[in-house]
Amino acid sequence: MPVSGDPWSGSYDLRWAAGTPAAAAGGSARAILRRAVDADPGGVTPEEGADLARWSLSTGEDREDQPLLRRFTSREYRELDWTALHAAGAIECLEGARMFICRTTPDARIMVGEGEGGRRETLPTRTGMFGVALHAGTFELEATAAAAEPRSPRDPLAIPIEEIEGERAPEVSECLDAAVSSNAMGACVNLELRAQDTRLNDVYRALMRQFDDAGKARLRADERAWIQARDAGCEEDLMGGTGDLYDRPNCLLNETVRRRLVLESMLDTREGP
Repeated sequence: MPVSGDPWSGSYDLRWAAGTPAAAAGGSARAILRRAVDADPGGVTPEEGADLARWSLSTGEDREDQPLLRRFTSREYRELDWTALHAAGAIECLEGARMFICRTTPDARIMVGEGEGGRRETLPTRTGMFGVALHAGTFELEATAAAAEPRSPRDPLAIPIEEIEGERAPEVSECLDAAVSSNAMGACVNLELRAQDTRLNDVYRALMRQFDDAGKARLRADERAWIQARDAGCEEDLMGGTGDLYDRPNCLLNETVRRRLVLESMLDTREGP
């Protein structure tokens, strides 16, 4: 069943089309599409476009290095001769290097292959979701009632600073009011930073328990990238004076809270940290 607000995320039965290599090997599997953390803008190639939204697809046969899926670019719709269908809202697709998945109207007639004089193939669209995997063939996806549906993460940039600062313990404000130097203010914030770091780690571990091996690997890699980006970002605006004794830990604190709120939004509501 797709997750509210995200037409892709959800649990699906994946059935390979008859005659495909994958059908001969098994024929069906359970698949879960999850909204992943947005791509790092610095790692996106021009060919991938400016859209940073990403999804992960997990099945029982996933490898840890399976790439994330992203929305098709206009070039990819054009290459498949689906530009007019996309412009009319009749098809939307995700691409994942070795495969792609599309949503369309159930039982729509979607063709793929060579142009005039070439071989054209009608893709399976009975359920309204289908895909093509390199060396494996075509398949269709049918939504199921999942026991625990994946949730989409909050946009970190959309979390207001008022909400972030509201997550601090009341004692932090009291400590800052009594501080008479940047060093003392930094000490106040560092105490809260350690507490918030513990809370973040608790949420991270709870989220890891909900993921399969491939999802765990992706979350691990994303967490490492986030730590590097947080540390680098909190160094950028430092002035080199005593004010840095407060500004740096304050920035680290805000970004740590922001990260926790993002990860909390991905947790199954029936499991807390």
